[in-house]
Amino acid sequence: MTTPIFDANFEGLLREAASAKDSLLLRVDRAQILPALRSREAPASVAMAGLSKVERELLASYRCELGFLLRQAALNSLRENSETGPWIDSSVTDDRRHEQVPRTAWEAAVSQSLAERPPCEDSAVRDGSEFLGRLLAGPVSGVSTPQFAAASLRLEPRDEPRVYTAAHLAATGTTAQSIAVVRACLDGTGGTSNHAYALEVAALAQARAGRFQLAAQSIERACALGLPRSEPPIRWLFYSCQAADLSAAQKAIQFIQDGGAPDVRAANSACEDLRAQIRCGAWVITAGAREMIRNLDIGSDPLTGRLFHALIL
Repeated sequence: MTTPIFDANFEGLLREAASAKDSLLLRVDRAQILPALRSREAPASVAMAGLSKVERELLASYRCELGFLLRQAALNSLRENSETGPWIDSSVTDDRRHEQVPRTAWEAAVSQSLAERPPCEDSAVRDGSEFLGRLLAGPVSGVSTPQFAAASLRLEPRDEPRVYTAAHLAATGTTAQSIAVVRACLDGTGGTSNHAYALEVAALAQARAGRFQLAAQSIERACALGLPRSEPPIRWLFYSCQAADLSAAQKAIQFIQDGGAPDVRAANSACEDLRAQIRCGAWVITAGAREMIRNLDIGSDPLTGRLFHALIL
């Protein structure tokens, strides 16, 4: 998916909408965030009561652009937040249908847009411009991943914002809410890629809660969906080791050896991510995992050997 080109008219409308404190498109009450992410409501229509003229024009002419912008903001917020970023790998991005926009491009866009802003002392306009700055430039402060995600669902009913929010909740240890959002992605109406990502996030949520066997089972289901991604099998093996489940670990090893992790660079990167998380104390390797790893043949496969060394060294 090509990154949309945001023209001056779109940026002007967005700035004006952001300056309105009663905006239905860009203001999300905290109490509404999780219900919106757990359900599948129809997106806002141009005829929706309470919309301003500017918001109707945004919906009529720039629905996809604004939806993409909000999803991108949610993803940037997820990755750049010091609490959630270390848990998120670079592949949780809409099956790579759109790449993360380089920071320099976002900064250039916002600089040009804000430079054209007419001087005004009105606090609403000033607050709206600051919101626009946060939206476009990052790092995002004061606006959370779930807020951006919920706002994006008003534009387009896609599952990526739900995956991002579930990942945010999993990374911050809010397990029950993360699983609740994941369930909305597993109702059979979404695509295979987001189904797989949702299962990955569910595994992270369970693992963060210390339920490694459930985590291994969840990510095994993700691997069974057949996406050519190398990170999930590595985590399947990791969670199986943490659960000290020899049978599950052997099954994951066999999956990897049978070609289930085709991108060696991505698999090695996943191993390094886990190693870094272990070094900073995010994961504590269980005694059962250490004993089981020592009894396995760590030299039988380069990838599994690399992971084992990352875990026990």
